[in-house]
Amino acid sequence: MVLKTVSPKDKYKDDDIYQSIVDYVTQESKCKSGYVIARNLHRDTMAQEMFDLDESYGKLKGTRIRHSIITFEDRDEATPEIATYIAGKVCDYYADDYQMLATVHEDTDNLHIHMVMHTTNIHTGKKYTGRKKDYYQFQEHLKRIGRQNNIKYRGTRSDR
Repeated sequence: MVLKTVSPKDKYKDDDIYQSIVDYVTQESKCKSGYVIARNLHRDTMAQEMFDLDESYGKLKGTRIRHSIITFEDRDEATPEIATYIAGKVCDYYADDYQMLATVHEDTDNLHIHMVMHTTNIHTGKKYTGRKKDYYQFQEHLKRIGRQNNIKYRGTRSDR
C-alpha cells in the first residue's frame, strides 16, 4: 500500500471544492461497490456541512480540503472489503477533530482509497497545519493498519 498526496497548486481553495470533491470521490462508476466512509458528516449533505463549518468559523479562504490516495498494489491482495476496513481506520485517525470522507475505488487496475479531510477543526475552527510530526505519526498508523491486514506499507508519493 502506498500513500499519495494530491495537492495541485491553487486547488481546493474555492467555494465549489466541497461539492466537486464529494461528487468525484463518490461517483458510482468509480465507487462500484458503494463503499463510502464518512466521519462527522452525513452522507446526503457532506458538501454543505463542510461549507457550513468553514462559514461558521470564517474560514472561507485558503486550502479547504486535503486529498490523499492510498493505492494497493497487485501483491497486496487487498479486496474491496479490506480496503473499506482500512479506509475506516484511516478516517478514524483524524475523526476526533475533522470531517472525513473516504471511498474505495475499483475503476482502475489497482484498488485504491480516496481520502478527503476537511481542514477546519470541528471544535476550534483552526486550520490543519500538517506538521511533520503528524505526518510521521500518520505513516506509523498506516503501517500498523497494514500489518494487521497482512498488507505492507511501502511509503509515500506526492503529486505536488
